[in-house]
Amino acid sequence: MNDQGKTFDIAEFKGKMVVVHYWATASTTYTQDFAVLKQILTQVNGKNDVALVCICLDEDAAKAKAAVAQAQVPGVHLFQSSNNASGLNSPLATQYGIHILPTLFLVNREGVVTNNSLQMSDIVTSLK
Repeated sequence: MNDQGKTFDIAEFKGKMVVVHYWATASTTYTQDFAVLKQILTQVNGKNDVALVCICLDEDAAKAKAAVAQAQVPGVHLFQSSNNASGLNSPLATQYGIHILPTLFLVNREGVVTNNSLQMSDIVTSLK
């Protein structure tokens, strides 16, 4: 989100569990979700190598950046703007079948999605 010239490569996280969080500021729960994710990362990262990748589907990059700055959630924060599509119609949403926000899924240490309907309440258990 901070460096538009840099490309994201999930392979950088090989050997780690990755929680992927699709969100938007239009969601009424994003601030609470960020607080829970921050707490979970603090709780599990001493025992596990866990990474967080947050993908914002807002139409406005400035709004997304402000929300991330306020939440202070560690992790990689992605935003992709397109002249033709944004939000749930953006390539980051359509290529991965995202229809509802927030959406969470878990990627295992080998890079395989192991849970594509992850719930906030199940993250810690799924990481074990």
